[in-house]
Amino acid sequence: MAFNAILESLGGVGYFQILHTILLLIPVALVGCHNLLQNFTGAVPSHHCRVPLSIALQYKINSTRDAGQEKLLRSFIPLDEHQKLEKCVQYRRNKGWSYLLNATLEKVRDLSREPCKDGWIYDTNVFSSTIVTEWNLVCSQRSWKQVAHSIYMTGVLIGAVVFGSLADKFGRMEILTWSYLQMGIAGCCAAFLPTFDAYCAFRFLCGVASSAVSVNSISLILEWMPNRGRTLAGNFFGFSYSVGQLLLAAIAYNIRNWRWLQFAVSAPFCVFFIYSWWLPESARWLILRDRPHQAVENLRKAARFNGKLKEGKKLNAEWNLVCSQRSWKQVAHSIYMTGVLIGAVVFGSLADKFGRMEILTWSYLQMGIAGCCAAFLPTFDAYCAFRFLCGVASSAVSVNSISLILEWMPNRGRTLAGNFFGFSYSVGQLLLAAIAYNIRNWRWLQFAVSAPFCVFFIYSWWLPESARWLILRDRPHQAVENLRKAARFNGKLKEGKKLNAEMLCSEMQKEILEIRSSHSVLDLVRTPAMRRMSTCLLFVWLSSNFAYYGLSMDLQNFGLSVFLAQALFGGVEMAAKVIVMVSMTVVGRRVMQFWSLIFAGALVISYGFVPPDMRLLCTVLAVTGKAFLASSITCMYLFTGELYPTEIRQTGMGFSAMNARLGSAIASVVHLTGDFSLSLFSMVFGVTPIVAGLFSCFLLETKDSPLRDTIHDVERRYTNQSMDSDGSEDDEQNIF
Repeated sequence: MAFNAILESLGGVGYFQILHTILLLIPVALVGCHNLLQNFTGAVPSHHCRVPLSIALQYKINSTRDAGQEKLLRSFIPLDEHQKLEKCVQYRRNKGWSYLLNATLEKVRDLSREPCKDGWIYDTNVFSSTIVTEWNLVCSQRSWKQVAHSIYMTGVLIGAVVFGSLADKFGRMEILTWSYLQMGIAGCCAAFLPTFDAYCAFRFLCGVASSAVSVNSISLILEWMPNRGRTLAGNFFGFSYSVGQLLLAAIAYNIRNWRWLQFAVSAPFCVFFIYSWWLPESARWLILRDRPHQAVENLRKAARFNGKLKEGKKLNAEWNLVCSQRSWKQVAHSIYMTGVLIGAVVFGSLADKFGRMEILTWSYLQMGIAGCCAAFLPTFDAYCAFRFLCGVASSAVSVNSISLILEWMPNRGRTLAGNFFGFSYSVGQLLLAAIAYNIRNWRWLQFAVSAPFCVFFIYSWWLPESARWLILRDRPHQAVENLRKAARFNGKLKEGKKLNAEMLCSEMQKEILEIRSSHSVLDLVRTPAMRRMSTCLLFVWLSSNFAYYGLSMDLQNFGLSVFLAQALFGGVEMAAKVIVMVSMTVVGRRVMQFWSLIFAGALVISYGFVPPDMRLLCTVLAVTGKAFLASSITCMYLFTGELYPTEIRQTGMGFSAMNARLGSAIASVVHLTGDFSLSLFSMVFGVTPIVAGLFSCFLLETKDSPLRDTIHDVERRYTNQSMDSDGSEDDEQNIF
């Protein structure tokens, strides 16, 4: 929360954040081009066996054909079931070419067949050259096309693992700058290599770099963006992939040679490499790596760019916490957060023992007195001590407030009430920005945000204790009293008079048992929470990308121009991401994650059972299913970035991206099932998103929640969420 307040005081979502986000998203769009580039560079044009050179020269068969030449070709090449020239076989030559030329069509059909011996002739009307025509990746060699894409995706997978950890160790910008250079050089080299093996090797290097570009870009965007701008920024990150698809369609339409197309989408990374030297490192990461002086420098640059020069100069101004003393600033915040941690443990159990309102009232008083005292203390040590007391009290305020809200709210109102609870934090951040804008002295600012707790302490005496807690503590008569007060306030006086202790205990017996069972989750420790989160994200990332790339890899199967199909896919994804942006703001990440995956899976499964002649319906189902998968991936990046803490966010993003690329690599192989059974193809690519959707139910919602900085923050959030909920059953109902 403190770091977010700093960003807000330095301009919030200002010119720096906007330009910074744009400069990071442009390369991401071209990464989207690379991910789907093989739809064009690996397109398979119409082809048939090449007639031997001597016959071709005599009859000019291998040049542009007229009707007579077509008839001659049928003397050498059999027809398939659609009365088109066979792609992979020709008539056996054991009787000589003169016999084939002079034999009737009926006699020719009875001849034995053999694979093409002299290569193939390709239709160059759509593409002048592709890797398929370059290295004859057709017929018995057709699987090598998928091998090339699998090698690229394997590179993406390895890049997620390697560069994710390296970015946490050496910095986001160090790795991102290197990735731009690697992407530019490897991509341009791949465009002009003479052999397929060398091409695959350099595409592998492109894949490694593309993964680093994606995961580092989203982390830098989120870590430089204040809370209120994260949803929009995360969605624009998803938009950039769709823009990349539209851009790829436009570039490929104008560049039909695969080598120049490969070069066109790779060369810009050399420009990105140059301007990346002016992009600042994440201030959050620098602070956690004990480099606060550089973090302050970067924050001041951002402040200057946002027109907040004075605010930037005030960083670390009171006790000269710079140079050799700079770490003490983080010590102060760590002490405060230690208080928050202790408050969650101590006051959580005390509230169960003595009551929510007893502890909440005391916490208001402690927060008011300790906060006001901290504003006027002469020494740094004393300031830290009273900030510790503020941290203890703040945790008690949060935990007990949400408990009281949920325990006084019927089931149908809990979702909205819980969202308003999260919204109150966002309002607080906006309020802090407004107050800090008008109060530039830290002491009066500290006092201004602490003194109101004395008022809260006074009116808290009129707030009723939780009736649920009173029943659990065998105080049903006081619970009835409080319920009657609520009924009277709601204009339900008669209904309130009908309540009695015996009836209340009888009606609440089942709910009492549920509450007791839900409290057992407070015994969780760090490792189980992280394991639960990472396991769920593993399946969500792997399955989403597995299905997404399974649908994306072969646009030629949809019966449309590949350019139109690419533009259609990109356009529909753009529309879907506009919808998901609004929806995530309204209903949250987890709900959108769940339903995007469920609908995508259902549509992909349906796609496999539509008759092949109904191409329009097939295309609609595939495009819509892919749009839902794109929405899921958009949500997934933001969701994952918010779930993982700063100190291991990059490792977490790398782990997630690793599973995503593993899914992409597997998709390249499983995609071959479409050659044998379309229904099997759709079942495989449709069931996995549905399973992933079910796993997403076990992730905690992050909407309107601040970014977490340490593993302790994550564990505390899981603990508080479980304690604040009225049972896991209610949490799951929010999804439906």
